[in-house]
Amino acid sequence: MGTWGTGLYENDTTCDIRDTYNEFLHEKLNHHEAYEKTLAVFHELIGDDDEPLLWYALADTQLKTGDLIPHVKEKTLEWIKRSGGIALWKDSGNSHGWKKTLEDINKNLTKSNKSKGKKRLTEPKVLNHNLWNIGDLFALQFNSKESKTYGIYKKYIVIQKMGEGLSSWPDKNIKMRVCIFNKLFDDIPTLDDIDKIHLLPLDTPIRTQYICMSRLLILLDEKDYPAEQLTYIGKTKPHANKIFKEFEHYYVAWRSIELGLWNFFSLWQNIRYEEGEKGVFHQC
Repeated sequence: MGTWGTGLYENDTTCDIRDTYNEFLHEKLNHHEAYEKTLAVFHELIGDDDEPLLWYALADTQLKTGDLIPHVKEKTLEWIKRSGGIALWKDSGNSHGWKKTLEDINKNLTKSNKSKGKKRLTEPKVLNHNLWNIGDLFALQFNSKESKTYGIYKKYIVIQKMGEGLSSWPDKNIKMRVCIFNKLFDDIPTLDDIDKIHLLPLDTPIRTQYICMSRLLILLDEKDYPAEQLTYIGKTKPHANKIFKEFEHYYVAWRSIELGLWNFFSLWQNIRYEEGEKGVFHQC
């Protein structure tokens, strides 16, 4: 599961559930039909660690669209009492943020039992995730408050579009597939500066046989695109690396790209890895 925060929709599982449910409503299904079909799509979550996320997303979406099914409310309140899903955030130290999210869901479910009537759904806005040409290289400047804490404020890292891909979230439009160069620069680099720099693994160091070296790059809102932080530095032939099926839908969101890239960068600085045959990267 990809996450970028502790809010209800700051992980890909709840976003997928919400968007799937709304998609069924846009197909003119009623709420019970949309509910049954969404359950069928995500049936593998039942009995899984992520099951509470299913009920939270269903309850919140049904509240917002005006028809909360009693069974969904009941299941959601049961999971909230058990702090369902909190284990997913304990290791990151963000369990307090998740508790606040559960409190908000509980408040929304219990503050009123009055029917608010059906709400009219607006058509989802189409976002263009595919903003660059293949081979384009951009330097991204870190400028967040967090980057000051990490000592990388105003430094640059280089992103290249190496291909394109599809995922169902946040929509079914084409996304850019990007790779990152494993070096921080004090100034805007040139093509010569990155000529012999290795790619940065976009993975956690738990795999040794092969490593995920690229990700899809997604927009959640047009305002997320950090145009003022990006400087075009040229275009080269992308470095070939194998995209394993289990990684083909992995992504990083523009709104969390600074933190995401810094996390990957800091993880891999003391680990040796190399390119094997046919673009397969692995730890040494």
